[in-house]
Amino acid sequence: MIRWLPLLCVFLVGASPARSGPADGAWPLRARAVLHEVMDHEESWIKVHAAEALMAVGEAGAIRGRFLEFVPSVDARPYRVGVWRVLANTSPTPRERDACLARVERIFLNPASADRSQALETLCKLRHPVTGPTLDEVRKIAADPQAPLRGLALWALRLTQERDALESLCALLRSPDEGERLVAAYALRLLREDNPAALGQLARAAGIESPRSRAYPYLLSAAFALNADPARRPAWRMELEKILATGTAAARFEACQGLLEQITAADLPRYGLLLDAPDNDTRVGAALSILRVWSGR
Repeated sequence: MIRWLPLLCVFLVGASPARSGPADGAWPLRARAVLHEVMDHEESWIKVHAAEALMAVGEAGAIRGRFLEFVPSVDARPYRVGVWRVLANTSPTPRERDACLARVERIFLNPASADRSQALETLCKLRHPVTGPTLDEVRKIAADPQAPLRGLALWALRLTQERDALESLCALLRSPDEGERLVAAYALRLLREDNPAALGQLARAAGIESPRSRAYPYLLSAAFALNADPARRPAWRMELEKILATGTAAARFEACQGLLEQITAADLPRYGLLLDAPDNDTRVGAALSILRVWSGR
């Protein structure tokens, strides 16, 4: 905590740390270098996060070439679902994308797969409307209040325009289980949900969530990104910036995602400090934020 106190002050006051790093124009170069470093050396899901960040800033072709090299050994990799996600997102033809989606569905449909949740989440992130046996399994999970993957299943059903899926997903915002609240908020953000009733429920949930909860950053991130309550948006932003300075790795990464569309060039030095964070997820989130701002100048 102590090492991050100066960073907390910088985020909350909004000052630009003059001696904290490169000049303004050097931040994008440093950010891109961080993404390549993480992608080259990590052998966890953080590798996929770095690859997806590079894809978002113009390196999709090169990333696809790298990830195609992983296919022969893909099932031995702890992030195998991520390999198929990257390849699906960079596929040059619908047929190749469908082949990647089929591999992810196969993982999800195997009850013995340790990464079933990652597979279902990936199908949702790819905005793939499931059909056939996959849809049958998703419906089965969604109908079971005790199913660990229920939130993800409801997310998938929302993508298929299944009746009552959104209502059931929003009901999880009131669940006593913080994991279910977390998934519901995360799903709403990635769905880019604009249903007024859903946004109202999200705003209420964000307002009562304990800051000590694992779900807190996700509820704030979704509420802020979706502008669930314009009057409370400045307060949500301040809380997210506090999380960037003092939160866990997962919380900081989510805060970066929630703030991504709203940071400006004036924020570059402050986000530049996060490139030296002790965890690579925070570094990836900060690097993507910097590059997105820079590309829009």
